Amino acid sequence: MDIKQLSGRDLSNALTQDKNGVQLETNKPTSGAENTTKPLRKDSVEISSQAHKINQAVAALNKVPEVNAARVSELRTAIQNGSFNVDSQSTAEKLLSLEATFNK
Repeated sequence: MDIKQLSGRDLSNALTQDKNGVQLETNKPTSGAENTTKPLRKDSVEISSQAHKINQAVAALNKVPEVNAARVSELRTAIQNGSFNVDSQSTAEKLLSLEATFNK
């Protein structure tokens, strides 16, 4: 901070903030003692062990690709060479099962 550039309000703010910009509280004495300053209480956050576990799980999930590239390649090849068969019975059963979960 360049003190030459401070004036008026800027000077007042500079004198009531520490080097990290934390507002200092001025204690005005009643018995004629000198003014003292102390940092205001800072907020803090503690993260529980469960939150740490959740963060670890999220980080692990973020490392897993959303698409199974090997399976996509396998299906693409099967479709292109005509060997891919759709089991309509199985597909219908799975669709009905999925719909049933939405209707609950």
